[in-house]
Amino acid sequence: MPRQNWGQFVRENLQANDMTHIQLASALGISPSCVQAWCSDRRPSCSEPALLVQATARALGVSPFTALSAAGYRSAG
Repeated sequence: MPRQNWGQFVRENLQANDMTHIQLASALGISPSCVQAWCSDRRPSCSEPALLVQATARALGVSPFTALSAAGYRSAG
């Protein structure tokens, strides 16, 4: 099974939490266009440094380890 990428991870967890990209952006204090770029698998003008990935995990109520793996910071194994 291929490793989940960051965009897929964010999309699935937004849906699971019944949350919009605007709500997530507000919770993270970043631009909604940044979250929308993640969801569209485009490289946004903002990056996803490990601390932002961990904050995203908290906002979505998921494991930071899963989020870091989806963003490519940790091995999925």
